[in-house]
Amino acid sequence: MSSYTNKLKMVFDGLTFSEEKLSNYIQEHREEIRNLTSQELADAVGVGQSTVIRFSQKLGYGNYKKMIADISMDNPDAYVDLEIDDQESTVETMEKLREQYNLILDMTFDMNKSDDVDLAVDFLYNARKIIIAGFSVRNNCFADYFAHRLSYIGLDAYHHDHTTMIYSALNQCNDQDVIIVLSESGETRDMVNFAKLAKKRGMKVISITKVSENTIKALSDINFKLVEYGNRTFLRTNLIRSSLLAVFDMIYLNLLKKDFERFEMHSTMMKIQTKLNYKA
Repeated sequence: MSSYTNKLKMVFDGLTFSEEKLSNYIQEHREEIRNLTSQELADAVGVGQSTVIRFSQKLGYGNYKKMIADISMDNPDAYVDLEIDDQESTVETMEKLREQYNLILDMTFDMNKSDDVDLAVDFLYNARKIIIAGFSVRNNCFADYFAHRLSYIGLDAYHHDHTTMIYSALNQCNDQDVIIVLSESGETRDMVNFAKLAKKRGMKVISITKVSENTIKALSDINFKLVEYGNRTFLRTNLIRSSLLAVFDMIYLNLLKKDFERFEMHSTMMKIQTKLNYKA
């Protein structure tokens, strides 16, 4: 399990003023807060109790008590340097890589709820058509990857890296359809417009964005959270894709369980069809 200090460093850039004030107080009064209730901590900091609860949830804790327990066991001096040094050994680089993969996956699973996964599975299973939209080269690659996996098990999933084609597809959708929007910032103009158009047409909106509040998250029926960083480093930038892949796998593997025989039969049929030589 990732420590409080690691989690805080990951999401610090997305904290509100009140949440940052709270994090500073916790840092300076680690021993004193161990026996405080969420209301007592809020009073000590001068913020609302809802800020304390929201802060604990933003760090991926199921409740306030779990955050306090983690703070009690946390060693802030044990944090690993997250940048690659050109003078370090291969072993040191590999250790950093392993540490960060473990940390990112821990946080991704902590921040995303099983109830949201179950609801997303229901949306996709019952959808007439599924549109997947991503901005940036990385998100487009992942959108295409997920659309391919859904298509392979017989779902009508569509992705295109040209925004005009996504707008065209959305104009043909209705309340039986679903869109999955990928945007780390949650503020990318076309992705916001896709979500707005989808809502206008009665579609279900599933988004994958950063933890902190953003426009796309507010427009979504379900929002999955990616690990976000305050300061990007070469190592961090390359590893964030593992958070997105973990979210997709949460959804996909639970979707398979929904109707395993049907999905397995369709994927087997696809394998056979790709090996046949068809005659005109």
